[in-house]
Amino acid sequence: MNDGLTSRDTAMLRYGYCCLARCYDIIKSRPLCNGIVHVVGASQGGGLSFVLGGLRPVTDIAATDIAMCRIDWTILGYTHWGPSPPAGSKPSDIAEVVRYYDPACFMHRIHAPLILFIGLFDFTGPAEGVFSAINDLPRDTKCKVVIDPYGGHFSSNFVGREEGAHALEVPRWQGSNADNKLNP
Repeated sequence: MNDGLTSRDTAMLRYGYCCLARCYDIIKSRPLCNGIVHVVGASQGGGLSFVLGGLRPVTDIAATDIAMCRIDWTILGYTHWGPSPPAGSKPSDIAEVVRYYDPACFMHRIHAPLILFIGLFDFTGPAEGVFSAINDLPRDTKCKVVIDPYGGHFSSNFVGREEGAHALEVPRWQGSNADNKLNP
């Protein structure tokens, strides 16, 4: 994740995101694919689920303990995970490069329904980063969240998550489409 962080064009995240899109294309082209592609991820895979959902028309997304939202916080020293600035670089410059690859930047393109599992004591995938990403979803995109108020990263208890138990529809920004940076 630290490779090439001095430029958007050389960042390893760019290569990873291109690989995600290519994998989707290969799966969809296979004769055994019935056209349905479910995306499931945990931790970094949860963030990558958002990226893929924004790059390709997936059927639905399920993510647990979602990391990478507000990935620039890692560069600025607000968290203890993720990429770090290369020696001799200015953290604010590197944060701008990394911010370009934040999964939240892809949310406005997701039209598949989501179900997300969030622990409020998850300091690797902080809830405030995930909720800021959710707020960028188009208004007609369904998003349900199951919350463990005491859960941490991979230590949450989502009883009945297979059945969608206790999933809440997330209220989102109520401003105009122009305020929300979305087209009708």
